[in-house]
Amino acid sequence: QPNHPTAQAPHSAMDAPATRAALQQQWRWELNSTNIMLNVRFAGYIGHFQTLEQRNAQLQVELDDLKGRYKGGPSGIGEERRVEVDIERGYIEEEVEELALWDEAEMILTEFQQNVDNTMLQRADLEWRVEKLMAEIQFLKKLHDKEVADLLK
Repeated sequence: QPNHPTAQAPHSAMDAPATRAALQQQWRWELNSTNIMLNVRFAGYIGHFQTLEQRNAQLQVELDDLKGRYKGGPSGIGEERRVEVDIERGYIEEEVEELALWDEAEMILTEFQQNVDNTMLQRADLEWRVEKLMAEIQFLKKLHDKEVADLLK
């Protein structure tokens, strides 16, 4: 993947700032990918929520219409009550669906936060390893320079 940050890794192991920059770029790329995925899913939830609101408005119009039809007489009252119960049941079902969507959105957000935390820990570990390797390289270079100097004497 030419656009993937790891495809642009530094060529020299002694180039710690470039390595750190590559790690930061990779972290940003992964974070951006996760944000895009979450935005797409959230847009789906918003669309579903808007559909539920439209259905709610339709049910309210139905309720108002039925209330107007069954204003008089005892039989009309019983029928009106059944209609109201059905409409209330519809409202409750919509609320249950909405709560399920919110629960799923919260779960996704929690999962996203865990991914960010894990990525940050991995990044810190990699930075520590890079620093450790850079120190080891400096030590070995000094040792090598000393041995070369001893051989030339």
